[in-house]
Amino acid sequence: MNHHISSIEATNQTILSNQQLLTNCVNATEEAVNHIEDALLALSKKSQSKAASTKNISNQHPKLKNIIHPLFFDLCGISKSVEQAERMEQLALLPPLPNNEAYKEIDGKQLWRPHWNENVMSKVNDLYISEIVDWVWTNETSLCNSEKGKPEMEDDDYDLKVIRMMAKSYFRNIADQLKKFTNPEKLIIVATCRCEAIGVFEEKYNVEGAVALVDTDFGSDYFSYNEDNLSDDSKARCQKQSISKGSCMTIGLYWHTLDYVVFLHTLDSLHKHNVSVAPPPETGPQAGPNTQAGDDAQAPPSKCCRMTEKETHKNVFDSHPSKMSDRFPDLHNTKAAVPFKPMVNPAWLRANSSSKMSCRQDPLAAGFLFMRKQRQLTSEDVEYLEELASWLAEEFDEEE
Repeated sequence: MNHHISSIEATNQTILSNQQLLTNCVNATEEAVNHIEDALLALSKKSQSKAASTKNISNQHPKLKNIIHPLFFDLCGISKSVEQAERMEQLALLPPLPNNEAYKEIDGKQLWRPHWNENVMSKVNDLYISEIVDWVWTNETSLCNSEKGKPEMEDDDYDLKVIRMMAKSYFRNIADQLKKFTNPEKLIIVATCRCEAIGVFEEKYNVEGAVALVDTDFGSDYFSYNEDNLSDDSKARCQKQSISKGSCMTIGLYWHTLDYVVFLHTLDSLHKHNVSVAPPPETGPQAGPNTQAGDDAQAPPSKCCRMTEKETHKNVFDSHPSKMSDRFPDLHNTKAAVPFKPMVNPAWLRANSSSKMSCRQDPLAAGFLFMRKQRQLTSEDVEYLEELASWLAEEFDEEE
């Protein structure tokens, strides 16, 4: 009996010990969970604080802001002397370089071409941001180490992480502005409208194959705009042409010949005037109201329809020729359309001899001058073409 009681007591002691061990484990687990919850809460608050800090980082470092912002334009070859609206217009006109190159060298100076429609951390954009950060850091370090130099930043500004964060933040800011400014969808709409006018154009000027000269890569750039954000020159041109709200500004392409610009404006004019040609009259025996099919009797001759024109207002305005863009079709892309040689400005072609051209005969090469004399254009188009002709003549004289 005593032995049995002793065995039970021993078992109870073991159970009690295990219960105590289990209680300790549960307490330790609860403590660990509470610690993790506290850590997650602190991390969440820190992330929110960091996000708010990043959003307002420019205001926290005003001196650094004044150093970084002008660099974005300077590295792209845009003068610091022009007003902000003019800078943004010029920045929007800079096309990416072929082969995913980040910059090109002209007269020993690197001119950067970031990809504003891509992530800030893409290859080209990351190199661009790094160039800005290196320039700011190196310049400030040089000033600090110079006996006569005076630092331009606050102590809190002189931090590589802060400089990079500021540069990335401003890059995103500019990219957002340019997305609102550029209007790639308009290129497709305009090209479609021009194709719709090709049939009338070919009949009017007795040519064939003109549709080969129309492509989204060949047309001018189109930009949406807020009049308050336009440069003074663009604002004056917009007001002079009485352009309505919601319209676009066109930016010509520097590689276009004057003849090709005339061709594009002519297509636009034909489409805007809603020019249509009546189908040719039917020939041969026809069934009239008192005849049967196949009878020799002829139906009354169909009435001749003339070309009709419907006057409409111009809904875009042309920017000054000096703002023309260097955008050229990406010939490294096998699907890209290749321009005909007569479409390309000879001066531009001499400076860019590596760009391949189509060897096909331009179907309009002999008819441009005649077409220009026809004046199938609005008064605004005529005025712009005269301005463009004068400007191109001066440019050619300077380059030759």
